[in-house]
Amino acid sequence: MERAAQRESDAGSAVIVSPSRRVLLEWHQLSYPFGNTPASDALLQSLPPEQSRASLLLLGCGDPRHLLASVGCTTHLHGGGRGTGLAQLHVVLNDVVPHVLARTALLLLLARELDADSADDMDVLWDVWHNAVWLQGTWARMRPFVQRLLDGG
Repeated sequence: MERAAQRESDAGSAVIVSPSRRVLLEWHQLSYPFGNTPASDALLQSLPPEQSRASLLLLGCGDPRHLLASVGCTTHLHGGGRGTGLAQLHVVLNDVVPHVLARTALLLLLARELDADSADDMDVLWDVWHNAVWLQGTWARMRPFVQRLLDGG
């Protein structure tokens, strides 16, 4: 009660004392850098084959496994002769942990920029996705990509 009285005098208004306790996730972050659920198609194969545009909101996205599974299933379903294909997919990713979103943005940039036929590029992508601590060589290779993200590109 002493703290409540002090806050009341500091704030100049009444303070409501409650037996419930607020937990701020920002202070006690749960981090699952590798995910804690299997990847699943977030669109649940619900797009009709003739659909050419879609929007997808992933709350608490974690790593990009659900996004990649959704894109993979959509490409398979719509690009496999059943329809004209999905021409545009607008995606919004959200997570309460800022470093999870930053890592996801980096992984998506790498997936777009790295050469899938290069063993060195795939080693770097593997390191970023599956290692919580990067080797010096991986960090040196990632520095320009991280800087691009920081610059808004």
